[in-house]
Amino acid sequence: MRSIHTYIIRYSEIGLKGKKSRRQMESRLVGNVRNALETRGLNADVRCVFGRIYVESDEAIIGDLLSRIFGIKSYSRAIKNRWNSLDEIVDNAEKIFSDQVKGKTFSVRTRRIGNHDFKSLDVSKAIADRLFKYSGGVDLDNPQVEVYVEIRDNLVYYFNEKSRGPGGLPLATEGRYLALVSGGIDSPVAAWMMMKRGSPVDFLFISMADPIDTREFYRSIGILQNDWSYGYGSNAYVCDFRPFIKKMMDRNVIKFPNVTFKKIMYMLAERLSIDHNYNGIITGESSGQVSSQTPENIRELSAGMLIPVIRPLIGFDKDEISDLARRIGTFPVSPLGEFCALFAETPITRIKKEELSADMASVDFLEEMLASTTVKRTAKAISELAPPTSDNGHLSGSEVVVDLRSPLEYKSWHYENSINLPLHKAIELIESEQHPEEIVFYCNMGLQSAYLSSLAADLGIKSRYYSTEKLKKIKDH
Repeated sequence: MRSIHTYIIRYSEIGLKGKKSRRQMESRLVGNVRNALETRGLNADVRCVFGRIYVESDEAIIGDLLSRIFGIKSYSRAIKNRWNSLDEIVDNAEKIFSDQVKGKTFSVRTRRIGNHDFKSLDVSKAIADRLFKYSGGVDLDNPQVEVYVEIRDNLVYYFNEKSRGPGGLPLATEGRYLALVSGGIDSPVAAWMMMKRGSPVDFLFISMADPIDTREFYRSIGILQNDWSYGYGSNAYVCDFRPFIKKMMDRNVIKFPNVTFKKIMYMLAERLSIDHNYNGIITGESSGQVSSQTPENIRELSAGMLIPVIRPLIGFDKDEISDLARRIGTFPVSPLGEFCALFAETPITRIKKEELSADMASVDFLEEMLASTTVKRTAKAISELAPPTSDNGHLSGSEVVVDLRSPLEYKSWHYENSINLPLHKAIELIESEQHPEEIVFYCNMGLQSAYLSSLAADLGIKSRYYSTEKLKKIKDH
């Protein structure tokens, strides 16, 4: 009996489309499967026949790859044979499955396409009769082993499991979107959700601590590009927002920065979407999750937008999003926290139209943001990324250690001999002529300290940054 490595791929939604759309989507899915295999250096024959896609390869380990190609509902590794009679089909089934059903309950599921002198039920009964003597009995409702047989003209495929694919539609069968993505948990998941709906996605990142936070952004979108974007090479836009942070911190100019900053991101994404013909802006917002994502704030943020804002996660809770991020692979290794930590001690949860309008009237740097936004092919940007600087996790005692947390948190615990400074005072320290030769910054999550460390590096000051938790571990060791 001759066996080869054959995978049967199934789809669901594609089969509901009209004849023309279905043919186009099948073709795209076949192309994406081929692209995935070529990307991994795997040789295979991929073809679509009778509503199934077949992959035949000398490689026996391509299943994990198929589990990450959008449009695939499920797949099975099968043994393929040619047959001349029903008895031959049954004989081969006995050889393949007799050990697998030994002492276990089983069922036989047969699917048949073509003209034959027997019915699917005849095949199932004949194989069940042959396997019964090895088994613990037949159970059609809850068997321990399911025997699957698919007959296509003069070919038969045997398998006993169905592995889950991501489902959805093949990537690049729907229009493009631009995703606002951070190095956090939510936004990469939102981008993935729209990719699952067949839409190619490019990425926009607004950096607060370039290149520190940009690295985590590239890590997240690198996973989306390398592990999920088969059939599309994405682009990555990066805007260095550091020159505008001090203005955002000035309460005489920007009174509601947690919402106003989100509107600024929307406006930049809108300009890029218009210039580059994206169909919408994807965000990772979930209703009520943080202060800027209340229904009232979302309403005002969306007002006046010329490009639709798509929120795939609007009804998800944090645990659901985190679980999906882990499954996708984008869950952050070292999250730096949210941008609001930089801007607002008392964030507003129900901004009024006139309040947001007044803040936006003071935003005169959108054109500068647009001009300073760079774009690269994601794959190229990742390949050019410099390795992270090593940190031995040791403080010599000669550094100036700056605690950026609140005075109450500082009083509760602080690193020995550290000084407690608010963000604006820490900036003044960096920019003063009498700045220390080496500074260590720490804050609750790491974003504020990363921002200051990046500013210090630009001025030639040796610096490091930590979260409070990491600094505690360094002290304990």
